[in-house]
Amino acid sequence: MEFTLPVLGKKLEWGPLKVGKDLDIRSANVKTSLELQSVLLLIARITKYGDKDKCDLADVRDWDQLDLEAFGDEVTLRENERRAALIATRGPGTPLANLEQAMESMQLASAQFGAALGQVLACARAADGADPLARK
Repeated sequence: MEFTLPVLGKKLEWGPLKVGKDLDIRSANVKTSLELQSVLLLIARITKYGDKDKCDLADVRDWDQLDLEAFGDEVTLRENERRAALIATRGPGTPLANLEQAMESMQLASAQFGAALGQVLACARAADGADPLARK
């Protein structure tokens, strides 16, 4: 999947993280803060960064906080969409499975709603003349 960092304007490609890679990162960073672990897990999803074949922590240190948040939101949204599509293919199941499917669908709808509100807010700020992406 492609994504452009909103502040830096840098393009990247990313994909879902394999279970083994997730486990490797978590086990190698057991004593690392959860916040840094989540950043490392985001970085591991990046398959192409600009003209480079990978992205590392040094690259992310140059990102604006808004870039990091926007990429994290994108990953959450796309992975929830993927999860909801997979659950929908399972068909009717047990009451517990149906409840899990409903919860996944609700989480996806919530993420989509949040993304839409973020876009509306960005448009409103731009119309108001305030550039939220400008560095001071």
